[in-house]
Amino acid sequence: MIAGAHGPQQNPSLATARRLDEVLIGDLSWYQGKVLPDYGGDEVSRAVDLADLPTLADVIDRFASRYPGCDRRTVASLWSQLYFAFVVPPVIASQLVPGPVINSSLDAMGLRLADDGAPVGLACTLAAITPVAKGQGNEIAGFVCGHLAIMVRAISGVTDLAPKLLWQNAAGYLAWAVGAVAGDPCRSREAALHLAADVLADGTRNPIRSFVTLRSEDRKLFPKRRICCLRSGLPGRSSCADCPARRPLATVLAPRPLAETTPQPDAPIAPLSS
Repeated sequence: MIAGAHGPQQNPSLATARRLDEVLIGDLSWYQGKVLPDYGGDEVSRAVDLADLPTLADVIDRFASRYPGCDRRTVASLWSQLYFAFVVPPVIASQLVPGPVINSSLDAMGLRLADDGAPVGLACTLAAITPVAKGQGNEIAGFVCGHLAIMVRAISGVTDLAPKLLWQNAAGYLAWAVGAVAGDPCRSREAALHLAADVLADGTRNPIRSFVTLRSEDRKLFPKRRICCLRSGLPGRSSCADCPARRPLATVLAPRPLAETTPQPDAPIAPLSS
């Protein structure tokens, strides 16, 4: 507590953290306490620094120490899933649920890393939390094109992973997050429409369009896996239940029956339990 003219005042960082937790409810409650409005120490790496290729290569090499002898691209794909798992749902929730908005630009966010480079939390400064009008596609477009696109290029640049595979990894978390937010259903449906469109609200081509399916009757968004994420190549990791490597090509490319397009909680959650 901070002493003020009218008695004790709450630490502004703690107060903002509690406001962020109010956004991260329901299926997103796991993130409470893991999204903090400060950089808080040397263990936090700014996202803009992680986009620097030598820095990112070092982080992924450290993470690869978990899986000695494994293909570096396979390890990097899992690292990207962890990155997207910590960044995407909190940002999307803050854009759709009444409360503070996380500034998604790379220079306004940081990632808390374990000693081996594994993402373990998200950090942002107070200046990164801005009260803006919500429910507009421009915020989503800015996040996809101004943050995720940069990280996809960076991860691909240091690992030779195909950008399409990385966009598919990101798309799974985007689709899950839109369905998991406990805000206004109209805003969730609007977000789903933006993410399923060929072109984003700012006029740029939508890089995740091929990796999501919009169910027409209720406008719910689901991930559509077209490329194996490679995680089954790591010890203790099984392939996804709907892995395209286990299906004939015709079924990978064909629209999935509604019974098979139910959300897969293991898609966004499994990397977090490693």
